Amino acid sequence: MSCELHTHHRPQPHGLHRHHVIPLTWTRRLDLPESRVVFACPTGHDNIHRDLRAALRGQSYRAGGRSAEVIKEAAAFYAEHPEAQGTLWTLAEQLVKEDA
Repeated sequence: MSCELHTHHRPQPHGLHRHHVIPLTWTRRLDLPESRVVFACPTGHDNIHRDLRAALRGQSYRAGGRSAEVIKEAAAFYAEHPEAQGTLWTLAEQLVKEDA
């Protein structure tokens, strides 16, 4: 299995992370089934979370290709659930604090 976000790696990642396209905390909070999963190298996984937070803030982000598709899908889910945006945003902000 290889990283689904990048076509080339130097050095090769030692392992892959499972990334839920729609953050697991969101689907759990809304009592929805888990979203599909992509396998990402550790750097790609961290970047997806960072860029998703930027997208939700209306800021620009650097992701392109497959990463940008994943971010757009999660951002669309967020936009489609206005009744839960406060809760979902709080969960997204918790990730920011955990990264610090």
